Amino acid sequence: MEIKRPFKYNPSFLSEEDLLDSFCVRESELEILMSCIRGNTGDINQHLLLIGIRGSGKTTLLRRVAAEIKRDGELSSKWHPLLFSEENYEILNLDDLWMQSLYYLEPEAPGYDELKSRGSRDPYSEDIGLSRLLDFADVQNKRILLLCENMQDMLSVVPEKDAWKLRGVLQTERRIMLLGSATARFDQIENYKQPFYEFFKIVTLDRMPQSDCKILWEKVTGNNISDVQARALQILTGGQPRLLSVIAWFGKELSFMQLMRNLEALIDDHTEYFKGHMETLPPKERKVFATLARLWTASSSSEVAREARMEQTETSSLINRLVNRGAVEEFLPDKKTKRAKQYQLTERLYNIYYLMRVGGKYSIWVKPIVEFLAQVFGKEILEEELKNFDSEKSDAIDIKNHQMLISIFRPFDALDIRDIGENSADIRKMNEEVSELFENRTITQESLEKALATLDRSIAVLGEEHMETARSYFNIGVLYNKISNYEKAHEHYDKALHICEKLIGEEHPNIAATYSGLANAYTIQRDYAKALEYNSKALEIAERTSGVVHLDTAMIYNNIAIVYADLGKYEKAIEYNNKALIIKERILGEEHPNTAEAYNNIALVYFDQGKYEKALELYSKALGIYEKTLGDENPNIASIYDNLAIVFRKQGEYEKAIEYHGKALMIREKVLGEGHPDNAIEYNNIAGVYLRKGDYAKALEYFDKALNINEKTFGEEHPNNAAIYNNIAGVYLTEENYTKALEYYGKALKIRENILGEEHPDTFISIYNNAFCYKSMKIYDKAIEFINRGIKYSSYVLRHFDRISSLCMDIAASSRDRAQELVELIENSPSRDVLSPLVAGIKNYLGIEFRAPLEVREIAEDIKKWIEERI
Repeated sequence: MEIKRPFKYNPSFLSEEDLLDSFCVRESELEILMSCIRGNTGDINQHLLLIGIRGSGKTTLLRRVAAEIKRDGELSSKWHPLLFSEENYEILNLDDLWMQSLYYLEPEAPGYDELKSRGSRDPYSEDIGLSRLLDFADVQNKRILLLCENMQDMLSVVPEKDAWKLRGVLQTERRIMLLGSATARFDQIENYKQPFYEFFKIVTLDRMPQSDCKILWEKVTGNNISDVQARALQILTGGQPRLLSVIAWFGKELSFMQLMRNLEALIDDHTEYFKGHMETLPPKERKVFATLARLWTASSSSEVAREARMEQTETSSLINRLVNRGAVEEFLPDKKTKRAKQYQLTERLYNIYYLMRVGGKYSIWVKPIVEFLAQVFGKEILEEELKNFDSEKSDAIDIKNHQMLISIFRPFDALDIRDIGENSADIRKMNEEVSELFENRTITQESLEKALATLDRSIAVLGEEHMETARSYFNIGVLYNKISNYEKAHEHYDKALHICEKLIGEEHPNIAATYSGLANAYTIQRDYAKALEYNSKALEIAERTSGVVHLDTAMIYNNIAIVYADLGKYEKAIEYNNKALIIKERILGEEHPNTAEAYNNIALVYFDQGKYEKALELYSKALGIYEKTLGDENPNIASIYDNLAIVFRKQGEYEKAIEYHGKALMIREKVLGEGHPDNAIEYNNIAGVYLRKGDYAKALEYFDKALNINEKTFGEEHPNNAAIYNNIAGVYLTEENYTKALEYYGKALKIRENILGEEHPDTFISIYNNAFCYKSMKIYDKAIEFINRGIKYSSYVLRHFDRISSLCMDIAASSRDRAQELVELIENSPSRDVLSPLVAGIKNYLGIEFRAPLEVREIAEDIKKWIEERI
């Protein structure tokens, strides 16, 4: 028999036949209730209270109990079920309760009208009503089962003396049993001073398990679903039978696109249901509930308080009340990490209802809905719909839904729906090949040419305003970013951003991805203010479109952490890395490669702080997860070996450092091949350890190996080569072979000037290195020339104040004329304010009068002594 459409508010409208046919869940709760009824054979009955939020199936279950009694011969001979309506508005006292009972017994127990005519002032009306009810029980030789809904409402209006009388009747009268229901625990059963404290046996209707969601969906739709789909349904409906039935009935014969199109009609059709529930909440609880509805994802009480602009202590208390009502559910924290509890609405359809009703940008509220319903329909069905989508026969709403659906399956692959065919598919494939090259770190002239060719083809075939063209621009931006051509990177990111905003609006994960790309470019450039600005933009969009608990959001948290670590704000870096870790653990589990990566990122910050033991602990944790999930030979494991080696090097354990760098090199050579650029990084690391050991010949040998790979991979002019030239120069400088050192410092500077530009922080370091080398060679005029180039950039001078000051003091000690020249150069440079203590110190040494605060004068006196000691 086909299941009938569920009634929004009153399942009692179903016939008994329909009820029995459709009842397929809550079997265990039904058995508990029936077991208690069967057991009530003595002089004292066990009375029951069924507690569950609206839509949890209380009405259906009470009706099912009544039906079970009628269809079971033994039970029907002993019990007469009396089913009250859900709305007991006429019951204000005990007299009304007995009168209502008689009303439901008519015509089997005549006399209701006669008793009613006596009026409410009849002092015996209450006793007569109970007496006639018991007379009916005696005549029938049955016990009466009162099935009363919304007991919390009834007992809240019944006078306390009547409540005590009712308790007395139920305690002493075996002919009457009460099976009531309530939407939550309430004062009359919770307060020890109240009549019904610890009186009822409580049966709680929790959210349906995943298995029951699956059973109910299949019963309504006739379609089988997977466990993953059942889980999505459980989350969406909070495991509440009524909502799940509504969704199932509504969408059982619709395609995904049709369902999305009609979703607003569904929500509108059930507005009274959703609105009615919200309006029963006290005002402040309603505000917290609405805030959680708007936030969509699980949030802590502090996050809710911030969004609701309320005090956290009050918000926390209100959330607890909502949890007790069953309207909100909590996620318990991990005791080890001491994280705050997080909360979300039990029934996610309330999120959808609220987001739709409050409005806002379409993509903000539709994206999470699409994600959930996509899981319910399943990938195969949806991909078939994508394939058959006809843009010419679709309007703006269908097109938007289609774009959103594509973005779930293929991020940054939301095709322009005006041109879905072989051409766009071909270009998409080209873009995927380019992306794969980047992910494998194969950044060569060949990969650049392939990316540029893909862009040219995309523009020629699809035009500028197409998502694949935007993706091509984005890919080229990534490439230029990796090879440190930041001007070109920004240019291509901006073009990708412009196309995306025009096609899919400002609120979309692709926009967030482009902002992230721009932020990463600024991070590498060490323009941290810009990096934080663009990361914040990306995070704001990602949290609204993908949600707070999403891997895209975790990635942005990680990017922000990198910026704070570079700024030396280690606590902030760890805070954001921990946010990323929480998300990854929740979504992926504790033993997943991405979770291991999060531990690695936190360890990097502890390393920067000099907390080496803590760093080793977290690196080891990450390594254990990688080995368990990826095997022994994987580039991620090689990276952990590298990080462990760097810690050992810092601790002076050079042999151990070389051992672990060697382990990493073996993995990389085996997995990536001997000529891979990652191997150059490994050789460079090993060379650095030998340099620390004082084995300069070995250091140069490994630097040369690294340089050989980089030149073959990137060509001679590449920032990676500049870094190695700089390291080789450092070896020669240590050996006091200044000519060779100057040669390699010069090579590094030339590459950085040509590729990165003069204003790049790495270029500044090369300028300083050349100045230092000339100073070491006692060619002071050239050293001053390079100092004059460097002090144009005050922000870099501030970051390297001690090194610049020491170099200038050495030169000042070589000649009073040079000391005077340095003073004049600095005072006429952008770094005048930054280096004012140094200028004061040199002037003090030269005997020149200067005006400065007391603390600067004290520094100036120290600098004078340092210069005099170096003469």
